[in-house]
Amino acid sequence: MNALETSIYSLLKDDSGLKTLTGGESRVFNAAAPFGQALPLAVFSQASGIEENNISTQSIIMRYLVKGIAVRGIIAGQIAARIDALLNGATLSVDGWTAYRKARQETTVRYQERDPSGRVINHSGAVYIVWLEA
Repeated sequence: MNALETSIYSLLKDDSGLKTLTGGESRVFNAAAPFGQALPLAVFSQASGIEENNISTQSIIMRYLVKGIAVRGIIAGQIAARIDALLNGATLSVDGWTAYRKARQETTVRYQERDPSGRVINHSGAVYIVWLEA
C-alpha cells in the first residue's frame, strides 16, 4: 500500500458511520476483499493516474474507484453515500506529499454481479480524483 492508499484506508476504516454500515466492523479493503469475506464491505483501488515531472515540483493526479459491496443494493448505495461524505471535498494527508486541490468525485459506478452460488451482489460507488505534489 502506498502513502496515498494508506491515507484513503485510514479515512475510511476509522469512520464510525462506515463501520455501522459494514456490520459494525471496519470492513475496508485495498484492491479486493479476501475470499469469503462477509458482506457488506467497502473496497478501493487505483483506477488510473499520471505523474507530471516536467516542472520544478513533482505532481501526481490519481483516480481511485471507491465502492460499497452488499447483497442489498440499498446497503451498497448507503455505503457509497457515506464514502462520498468522507472523501468528496476532503484534503487528504499523505506522507511526503501536499494536496493542492481537494479530492472530488469524478464519476459514479453501479453494477451487479452474481457470486458462485448465483446470489446477486451489488456494487455502488464512484471514482475520485486526487491531486498531490511533492
